[in-house]
Amino acid sequence: FAHDPPYFVIGAKEFAGTDIYHLLYDDETDILYVATDNGVFAYRQNNFVRLAAPENKIGDSFFALKKTNDGKIFCSNLSGQIFQVRGLELKLIHEVDKTKLSTIFIYEILN
Repeated sequence: FAHDPPYFVIGAKEFAGTDIYHLLYDDETDILYVATDNGVFAYRQNNFVRLAAPENKIGDSFFALKKTNDGKIFCSNLSGQIFQVRGLELKLIHEVDKTKLSTIFIYEILN
């Protein structure tokens, strides 16, 4: 008979009523990034911190967390904006021309 593996639940209180769209764990920095309908959060040392977003962002929902080979973290929203995580902030690095947006928005960061 197998033993019950140890586990613990994180974020139950912080994300109650929140839609979580994507998770990304960065094993180099030991940070768990959480993309939600209420912003992007970083979890480190038993604490969730909401990353500051620029004023020109469109909406509060973020998706598609990605990490490049050189360790940079990116995410996007459905309005065609792509952001880079820099410390505890999101920096808008690209905005797709509205005439080129479709209902499916996929991006890749090449380095």
